Amino acid sequence: MDEIQKRELAITFIKSQLYAVISTIWEGAPQAATVAFTELEDFALLFGTDNFTRKFRNLKANPKVAVVIGWDEAITIQLEGNAVVLTGAERTSCQACHFEKHPSSKDYVTETEEYIKVIPNWLRYTDISQDPEFSFEFTAFTKES
Repeated sequence: MDEIQKRELAITFIKSQLYAVISTIWEGAPQAATVAFTELEDFALLFGTDNFTRKFRNLKANPKVAVVIGWDEAITIQLEGNAVVLTGAERTSCQACHFEKHPSSKDYVTETEEYIKVIPNWLRYTDISQDPEFSFEFTAFTKES
């Protein structure tokens, strides 16, 4: 399987999923939370959270995150990257994109809600339903890569 086919396989799987577990760090200790997410270009992920949650506090202190997507089908994506709080036009366009994938998220909009974009720097796709298991990693995420 070539690089383009691997990228397509990974993004197709990500698009098929609704939820992910995001791990953040607080004072050296990991903390995890399940989030509804939306995929953006170049494998970036988007999720919303209130600004009083542990994950938001943690991300403001340390933007490094780990994310796991999938588990039910014996396929997972592990992703590591940096989280950025969105503002302005980017926030507005990403929020609209998120509502397309998760229409019920509109019910949770509050004045304290923030939108976070996770910019990946490492990704691993693993399918343990195959024998032997099938996996690959990559670190180049732009279309030009």
